[in-house]
Amino acid sequence: MTFTKYEDGCAYLHVVAAAVLDARGRVLIAERPKHKSHGGLWEFPGGKREAGESSLAALRREFREEIGIDLTRGRPLIRVPYHYPERSLILDVWRVDEFSGVAEPREGQRLAWVAPERLAQFEFPPANRPVVRALNLPQMLLTAHIQPDEAESTFESLGRAIRAGVRCVQLAPTNDEGGAETRECRTRLLSASGYRRLREVCRDTGARLMVSGSVGDALALGADGVHFEAVPLRHLESAQIPSGLLASASCDSPMGLAHAARLGLDYAVLGSSLGRQAFAIEGWHRVRQWVRRAGLPVFAHGALDAVQLRRAVDCGCQGLAVTDSMRPLGEVDVWGPRHRLDGGVSQWPDSVEASGPGGGLGLKVAPDPARLEAALRRPLA
Repeated sequence: MTFTKYEDGCAYLHVVAAAVLDARGRVLIAERPKHKSHGGLWEFPGGKREAGESSLAALRREFREEIGIDLTRGRPLIRVPYHYPERSLILDVWRVDEFSGVAEPREGQRLAWVAPERLAQFEFPPANRPVVRALNLPQMLLTAHIQPDEAESTFESLGRAIRAGVRCVQLAPTNDEGGAETRECRTRLLSASGYRRLREVCRDTGARLMVSGSVGDALALGADGVHFEAVPLRHLESAQIPSGLLASASCDSPMGLAHAARLGLDYAVLGSSLGRQAFAIEGWHRVRQWVRRAGLPVFAHGALDAVQLRRAVDCGCQGLAVTDSMRPLGEVDVWGPRHRLDGGVSQWPDSVEASGPGGGLGLKVAPDPARLEAALRRPLA
């Protein structure tokens, strides 16, 4: 067994696991033996890392021994430090999309292939729950600022971006003061006909629509979730989130990430939705340190650049949170250079420009989620 020490001085048992997906997008889960801790609950297969063994070597060994398949291509998904009464552990989880062989229960355990959206119907040990959330989140989150004089065209552009493949949109305030004037402006803008059409597009495509503000704001506006900005988050002592409503927060420090995890939020955005990029806070090395201790899915705030996306994932992030300032095309390129993940330079494959008729406001969006995920995979040998 291998133990890892974090800055808190605690020795964590290092456990590796994988969310293995088949050609239909279903995830492999296993039922824990009745005689073990959390017996009868479901988990993502894996096991303990042995001394001198890398995480990938341990993962491939466990799957060959226990399930009879060889893992070939995948990527890091999430690391979850968790304190159980009997011990502390780090759950080091990879997402695997390619494997050889046929999965079979070689140790008598029950196996099941489950669609990601159905995982919430199964009971998992607490350390596995952030993994379930990560599997149901995209690699890119689009944050849009709604300006009063451009609201309708902004909503139209967002609708086109969603049809092109964006699967999570967060509508952010134009400032973070959170006063009565901001709330009144937000309510007025999001009561417009363009917002109602945007909600319909989200329902038709399965995209999530998040609203910055309070739980009451999100419910009143019929949004899929609420996003807490960094300043209000600091004063939030508990989060009474109704069932079915997503909850997220902007964080700019390890303390903010830890607070978001304690509140049980679904994910966090590292960096400001008002434009401060995650890697500009302390650099990617510090981002890695913060995210590895976070215990929930984290999006790094930055420009949609393939190199940044790979760095974010390598640092343990869910993906990138991208801000579109909704300025006219040509005034600013918020996306940065396009790089293929194999090192070549070109446009993202099948990228779409979601501008309005005759130009106007617009944004450029990444390829569809399946292409984006495929580009992030790597050989696991």
